[in-house]
Amino acid sequence: MKKIRFYQTFSIVIILTMVVQVISLLRTTALANNFGISNDMDAFNFANTAMVCLVNIMGPSVATVLIPFLAKMRDSVGDRNVLNTYITAIMSITYILLLTYFIIGSIYFFAGNSNSGLTFQELTFLLTFILGVAQYTRLISAIQTAYLQMDSKFIIIKVVAMISAILSYIYIIITPNLSIVEAAICIGLSYVVECVGLIFSNKK
Repeated sequence: MKKIRFYQTFSIVIILTMVVQVISLLRTTALANNFGISNDMDAFNFANTAMVCLVNIMGPSVATVLIPFLAKMRDSVGDRNVLNTYITAIMSITYILLLTYFIIGSIYFFAGNSNSGLTFQELTFLLTFILGVAQYTRLISAIQTAYLQMDSKFIIIKVVAMISAILSYIYIIITPNLSIVEAAICIGLSYVVECVGLIFSNKK
């Protein structure tokens, strides 16, 4: 019986993972159709890559440190304190890195700027701010995902990811004259939806 349940769960997770990947691909294709080869798309890609790299300074530790610790964790005050300290540390360090980047960038790009439009560099920085907040939200989601994985709630993780991806994809394809800033906000909000869904799914 346990084997049958395992294979059922495994199959569903594989299918949902494929669905999420397909939707993500379609969303990327929709962005390419909207903006093509343009400065806006270049700015978006650079901003997204930069923020992923910055947040990933601490992000991979969730898989390499947090999950193994949760697997061996005992229900004791000492272990809970270690867990809380670790989570606070990675969240705080990432927050400080992002905040430092945003403060320096804001001073450099926008202090005393009287131009009516955004230059390529200013647009890129604005997108890094939006996508930086989004990636920070994804870090929270990664922590919530680790908890859910320990409770064997694999399906709900994929369902939440699928719903958030579908919502952002629908918005991108139905919105006329979509700007790159709107697209970035839409994708960022989809990560927020995913994070909130994971938090509500994680009763503990």
